[in-house]
Formats: sequence, C-alpha cells, structure tokens
Amino acid sequence: MFKTLAASVLFSFLVVGCAKPKLDDAKLTELIKSALKNANQESKSINCPKDIEQKEGATFECTGETVSGLKFVVKATQKEEGKVAVAIESEKPKGEAEKPKGEEKPKADDDHAAH
Repeated sequence: MFKTLAASVLFSFLVVGCAKPKLDDAKLTELIKSALKNANQESKSINCPKDIEQKEGATFECTGETVSGLKFVVKATQKEEGKVAVAIESEKPKGEAEKPKGEEKPKADDDHAAH
C-alpha cells in the first residue's frame, strides 16, 4: 500500500464555441501519473470522467491500477484558476472490510508455538 499523495497543477482549459471551460483530460492523467511516480508506482490504467467542467470547489473521482496490480482511487478537488489537487489512495481488496478498533485479533506469538 502506498501513502496518500497530494499534488496540484495548473490546468489550461479548452473552450469550444460558447461552452464552459473544461479541464484538460491529458494534463489530468499526467498529473496522476506524476503523483504515482513520486510514490514509486507506475500506472497501468487511469480512468477519469471526460469533459469535466471547470468549477472551483467541484470534486470528482478517478480510478486506476498500477503495473504491480494495486488498485487506487484518485479524489480530485478543483481549486481556483483551473488548479486541481489530487489525493491518491489504494483500494482495499474486495471482501476486506475495515475492522472496528479494539476488535482486532492478537497476532500469534512465535515463541510459544508447538514443536
């Protein structure tokens, strides 16, 4: 598992006719790849929504997988002037529910193992 990462970058936006500005999909993907590289991970796939309207405070999520098979979720928040902050978190494997604190089973003590 890798640590939650945070990064931000200034996106240029695309304007088509009178449409509202959109985030640059290619630059968003490069931002995520760069953040993964900083955590010594390499992306196999990155899936983000397309044609994201530029709007300060808006959030969205992307998903992906590293070449080592680690699945991750990217939580992105749009900042002022087209900047985007991302936090990358690894996904828990399916079927692995988060255990409530205080209910974890103690680890077996190797010193008392039967011979």
